[in-house]
Amino acid sequence: MVTSKTKPVQESANTKVYFIPEENTAFYFVAPNGDIVMKRFEKTAENLGLVYMGNAFKEPEDAVSNKEAVLQKYGEFQ
Repeated sequence: MVTSKTKPVQESANTKVYFIPEENTAFYFVAPNGDIVMKRFEKTAENLGLVYMGNAFKEPEDAVSNKEAVLQKYGEFQ
């Protein structure tokens, strides 16, 4: 609900857009051990976590090219 006290969301140049797979479609992600894994997308906490950490990709090549950045993020969580 928007009220007079609601501040508009401000987009910045640093706003990231993540790939969000459609329900029951295949997507790829980088596992903590570095493997590229394919699975079907369902709106579970695990899958949404992958999306929001930037670790959900439409093509396996995208996962491979982002592997090092994703592994670095996993390291930040430990």
